[in-house]
Amino acid sequence: MRIFKEDTDPDLEQKQELSKNLGMDIKQVNSWFYKRHLQIKAKIMLLETSFLRNDNKRLRDENELLWETINKTVCKNCVDQLQGKIHRLQSVICKIMDSKNKGW
Repeated sequence: MRIFKEDTDPDLEQKQELSKNLGMDIKQVNSWFYKRHLQIKAKIMLLETSFLRNDNKRLRDENELLWETINKTVCKNCVDQLQGKIHRLQSVICKIMDSKNKGW
């Protein structure tokens, strides 16, 4: 509807006038605007999800490339030590997040 492009949230008076002009009940007009808002919200969420998936893939690829570079340039023992430190840091972060979620 053209009215939706002009005003996505018309007031009660505008909706009543619209229902009169279209020969519809005010509930039908309210329902139409509500559904239209949901459709737009769903499209936005779909776009955001698509962007997040693309970012996630890009970050995973970048992470994989970095690990490949580390594995090629650093000795095996150093890589193992680095991965151990990363694992310990991840454990600490998880503990902090858990305590934060518990409200401590």
